[in-house]
Amino acid sequence: MGYVLDGPDTIFVENLSIVFENGNWVFRTKTGDIMDPIPFQLNFQNKSRVEFVNPTMDFPKKIGYEVFSTDSMQSYYEGPRDGQNVRVMFDMVRTKN
Repeated sequence: MGYVLDGPDTIFVENLSIVFENGNWVFRTKTGDIMDPIPFQLNFQNKSRVEFVNPTMDFPKKIGYEVFSTDSMQSYYEGPRDGQNVRVMFDMVRTKN
């Protein structure tokens, strides 16, 4: 599950999964009122980065993750917006309970 906070308030929630189906890795995302998860197919993978694509989407067309250490990573989503290619990045850190 991914979420975005604005101070103490949760302003966005997303259910995420990566599954192996029909011989391919598929990233699925489900937000808000969407009934069926949106699939993104594995496009690139190396030791520290993975990227999934769905060219049928208006935005985003790509979703990726890059690991920097055992406690930090960055995710991004990317696609066309207002005639330009836009990449939105999120820095993530491991939280301790």
